[in-house]
Amino acid sequence: MIVKIKGGENTMLPKVLPNLKNVFGSVVEDFGIPGIVAVIVLPIAIPVVAVAGKSLTKTAIKGGIVLYENSRRAIAAVSENFTDIVAQARAELPAAENSRHLRRIR
Repeated sequence: MIVKIKGGENTMLPKVLPNLKNVFGSVVEDFGIPGIVAVIVLPIAIPVVAVAGKSLTKTAIKGGIVLYENSRRAIAAVSENFTDIVAQARAELPAAENSRHLRRIR
């Protein structure tokens, strides 16, 4: 760019402003088609993914709660069976030896 200064001299100044003639072509060259598609699609896709993510998270939490309840019931049943077996084993011990074996078991 040539600019006249007060003294009448022509001076060459550096180009500060970008060339706006081919902005779209420049964007395509810089970002490429995938970048442009991402800029267009992301504002639409982010809310959709957020809703789907929330739904998936809630489903996973529900599954975890059901799994916890079922496993808690199963563990309670196993514990009850084990307690019954221990009680039966203690009852089958001879009366004279009962106290001696129980001291070792406890």
